[in-house]
Order: sequence, then C-alpha cells, then structure tokens
Amino acid sequence: MKKLRICMICSEFPPSCAGIGKRVYSLSKTLIKQGHLVTVLTRGKFFRETKIRIEGINVIELPFIAFPPPLHLVYHGYFVNKKLREMQNDFDVIHLHTPLVPKITVSLPKVVQVHSLWMEEIKYFKDAKDTYSLAVRMFKNQVINSEKVTLDQANAVIIYSEHENKLLQLYKINLPKLHIINGAVDSESASLKKITKKYDVVFVGRLNPRKGVKEIMQAASLIAKEIPSVKFLIIGNGNSRNWMEAQVERNKLQNNFTFLGFIPNKKVTSFLIQSRISIVPSRYEPFGIVTGEAMAVGLPVVGTKVGGIKSMVLDGVTGYLVNVGDYKLLAKKVVYLLQHPEKAVQMGCSGKIRISKYFNEDVIVAQFESAYKEII
Repeated sequence: MKKLRICMICSEFPPSCAGIGKRVYSLSKTLIKQGHLVTVLTRGKFFRETKIRIEGINVIELPFIAFPPPLHLVYHGYFVNKKLREMQNDFDVIHLHTPLVPKITVSLPKVVQVHSLWMEEIKYFKDAKDTYSLAVRMFKNQVINSEKVTLDQANAVIIYSEHENKLLQLYKINLPKLHIINGAVDSESASLKKITKKYDVVFVGRLNPRKGVKEIMQAASLIAKEIPSVKFLIIGNGNSRNWMEAQVERNKLQNNFTFLGFIPNKKVTSFLIQSRISIVPSRYEPFGIVTGEAMAVGLPVVGTKVGGIKSMVLDGVTGYLVNVGDYKLLAKKVVYLLQHPEKAVQMGCSGKIRISKYFNEDVIVAQFESAYKEII
C-alpha cells in the first residue's frame, strides 16, 4: 500500500512508560519497517518542547504539567493542537491511543485505539486516598466526557476484544466502524538461555487495585505457608505500593519480597528471565502486554480470565487462568508450578511459541494498515 505519514498521540512513550507506551513503540517500529513515516506526540516537561529520534521514530515531547485530570488534558492539549496545526500537511492520519489523550481540533482522519476505558478504570479509584485518585473521583464525569468526545470524533476505532465493544455501547454515541485487532508483543530481545533463577514469582505493572494487588498479597501469604523460601519480585510503582509494603511487614514476609519500583523497559526482560512464574491477577485488562512479554521469554503465566490475558494464556497449556478475585486458586496454581518445575518449563516453552506465532507485530501490522486505508 501507499507509504503513509502517521502521527501517533499517546500519554507515554519510552523510556519512561508502562504498557501503552510499549505498545505504541513496538507498533511504530514495525510500521517504519514497512516503509511508513511515524511521528509520536507525547507528554514532556512543563513549558519545554523536546525533539528526539528513537529507532527511526520522530518523538516530540510537548509541554505537560501533572494537573489533576481533566485539567492536564486541557493544558497539554493546547500544545498538541498547536503542533498539529503547524505540521498537519506532514501527516496523512492521526492515531490516538486512549486513555487520557486531548481532544484534537484539526481535520485530519483520526483512528482511536482503545487501550482501556476510563468508564471502567475509574471503578478502581474508589478506595484510594492519594491526591490523584481523589481528583479522578471528583472530576470523573468530566474525564469520562473527555473520552467520549475523543471517541465521537474518530473516523475509526480499534479495540482488542468484543468485550470492549460492549463497554463502548455504554457511551451511547454513534461509533464509526470498529476494528478488533489483537495486541502484539515485541519479542526481539526474548531469550530462553540458561540463567540463574533468583526469583520464583514476578509481577510487573502499576501497583493499584485494578492490577489485583490485594489478591497478590492474599495469595502470597498462602504460598509462603506452603513454600517458606518463596521469592516474589514486584516491578512497578503506584498508589498501592505503601499498602503492599505494609502488608509484607504485617505478615512477616520481608525475606520473601523484593520491590524494585519502576525500571526502564529495556531492563524488564532481564528480570523476567531471572524468574520462574509470572502472575497477572488484573481485575480489568483490555490487552495486558506484560502477559505477552513474560510468555515471550518462556515463563508460564497465572492470570485472571479477563480481556487480553485470557486471549493469550491457554489454560493448562501456557499457564493457568483463575476468576477475578480468586486468590486461593491463584496461590494453588503458583504452588503447583513451583513444586513441578518441569511442568512450568513445558508451559513456558508452549507460551513462547504461541506469542511468536499469533501475537507477532509483523503479522498484526497489516490490520492497522487496512484501518488507515479505509479512512484516508
């Protein structure tokens, strides 16, 4: 197809990012490999605009101040739209990655990719007491309305599963054509080489209620009773970290847990391959890139039956699936795999093959090209 000039707009991008940023990075690299030109507009610092180039991707970091949502969208959105007006003749299509992207005022064709919906996300802020969570609850209607506007202005919408389609219907807007496209996993650095396994169970993600942190701590106590020497590795930060560390102390699990906080994306793989099992007990997860990354390096995954996790993990083949909130079964499956390492290795090998075959970016990028072509 014709080589396109694509503008990605997202709230985060490497090196400091979580799942959405990784996804945009991986997709951008593959589109460039196909001959397209990709520019990413993302959040920067205060009043400064920064331009960098990462593996052929033109990245423009625009001013951003971490006001409570949706105020930060208004502030950052001013600079995003100003830049788009300056550059709109340089682009064929705008690809927005929700959540928390600003309203776009230029008339270029727009694809909106739903990585998660704030209508669903907001449910998991109800118990948190930090300033950001309080602001989200206070302005929840404005945040949801902002997302609704973004969807309403789209020429095409991309989702990961039919479940997201059902959630979208709650907005009661006339959506354009929907494309259900699987997420992809960048497994270039994946390796099954022999390496010392320092950790038994690894979790990677934001430390907040949506990611199932309560279930992690409940399951950990049960696992430690069966295997007192078990080692947990927690990678990520979030508003639940202090609570998790307090639970570790209360349950006398200090020797069982290592909290690394946030680490750069390129270093995550090196910690995954030092681990035996990955757990992903999310309550809501449209895609769940960390599931795929763990499988790509040969780890069995014990996760919940939600969104992208259940589309990647084959229960009993590449790992195990449990119902949301079922920390007892989560613990039971982890204990089983730790006590049967040959089964864990077998599942890990099956998972690596599955990711390579069905969640390869080269396979999936053609579907994005088709979505772009339809609206240009």
